[in-house]
Amino acid sequence: MNPEILLWIFHNVSAMPRLFTKRENEMNNHLFSKKIEEFLGNSIISIGFMVKTSS
Repeated sequence: MNPEILLWIFHNVSAMPRLFTKRENEMNNHLFSKKIEEFLGNSIISIGFMVKTSS
């Protein structure tokens, strides 16, 4: 087999885990920010409800 082809294969295969890790991190960050938005939104709604009912 051609050494250049082997080098190309090795380089691309060794880069794959880094690509998956980057994508996983991006997805986790996206999901985490969505959860924070949901939590804050629900908390603000709950606080508004409590203030409204206590008046």
